[in-house]
Amino acid sequence: MKIAGVIAEYNPFHNGHQYQLSRMRSCGAERIVAVMSGNFVQRGDVAIQDKFRRARTAVLCGADLVVELPTVFSMAPAERFAYGGIFLLEALGCVDTLSFGCEDDDITALRRLADCLDDPETEKQIAECVRSGISHPAARERAVRAILGAADADRLRRPNNILGIEYIRACRRIGAEFNFLPIRRTGVAHDSTARTGRFMSASEIRRILCSGGPLPDDCLPAAACEMIQSGLQDGTVPARFSRLELPLLYALRRTDPAALALLPDISEGLEVKIYRSAQQATNLEDLLAGIKSKRYPLARIRRLLLYALLGFRSEDFSKNPPFIRVLAANQNGFDILRTAQKTARLPVVTKAADVRKLGPDAEQFFKLESRCDDIYALAAPKTQPGAANYTTGVQIVK
Repeated sequence: MKIAGVIAEYNPFHNGHQYQLSRMRSCGAERIVAVMSGNFVQRGDVAIQDKFRRARTAVLCGADLVVELPTVFSMAPAERFAYGGIFLLEALGCVDTLSFGCEDDDITALRRLADCLDDPETEKQIAECVRSGISHPAARERAVRAILGAADADRLRRPNNILGIEYIRACRRIGAEFNFLPIRRTGVAHDSTARTGRFMSASEIRRILCSGGPLPDDCLPAAACEMIQSGLQDGTVPARFSRLELPLLYALRRTDPAALALLPDISEGLEVKIYRSAQQATNLEDLLAGIKSKRYPLARIRRLLLYALLGFRSEDFSKNPPFIRVLAANQNGFDILRTAQKTARLPVVTKAADVRKLGPDAEQFFKLESRCDDIYALAAPKTQPGAANYTTGVQIVK
């Protein structure tokens, strides 16, 4: 049985995602497992739709099994995001192929870039560029341009390429020996506001939903539209970061710079800038404006602010997932789980009660994710009750 894996956000699931899963099938995948972000996503934002509905949608639209990428990995820079996803796929012990979308499906070029970024000399050049006052992404591009040339450096400007390269690097770090199946992105570019036929970017779909516009139902599979429509009706969609504005200001104003300095990925006195901005700002827009600069990308700042709200500390980022959390599955997905009973290198969790048997470290990890979900519940149009991580079971699709 050939099992292929993919790492995704599905925020929301659209025709481009379904195209990728279809291509994976046509390339020989008999079963597909997706490692999907929980309720918080990489750019430092809340998912527009909760993780259980997004996972159910993914299975309805072509995946067989969806497991959760915990927030300490899903809301992180590309390198850490990739590491968490690869770690979980490898831990299942039965996945043989890794597929990922990319703007350039030249696997030789992507491997070459991964080699370059793993080279200590490249790391040294990147550090020197950062010290000169530019952002890390710009420093990385400049270093690669000097070493490999303009063509490879330009590949680093494309977000899906970046993730593909980080997946390759993560496989090396972990020792995962997957076959790689890059699939060229079709339709529209990442974050594009344009539309090409039945393809529209996830960011544009989110913009339309958040502005109250009509759902572009021809750009999403029918099952995805139905899940979003049900969320619009029951007040769970669209969840928005802006609805966390007051809790966030409260969390920041009650935290001094010394405590902010303990946040993951914070450096160079940024905690002071955050603290001062929180004292002056009266809304999220002003808060972000008081912190951002050319050196600090907005996504990094948004992540830092949410780390503070969620109560993350650097030590939370030093641990690997202690279990694999199942969010949704169909009968083929349960076939994967039966195989994983013999091959998995981590316990597979299908309900909260499973975690209690795994010891205090696993329980603490689960509680941290549950806290994230409880805060996410405040971001919905209609505030949702907490404890969903304890009370919601695997979404079974028959």
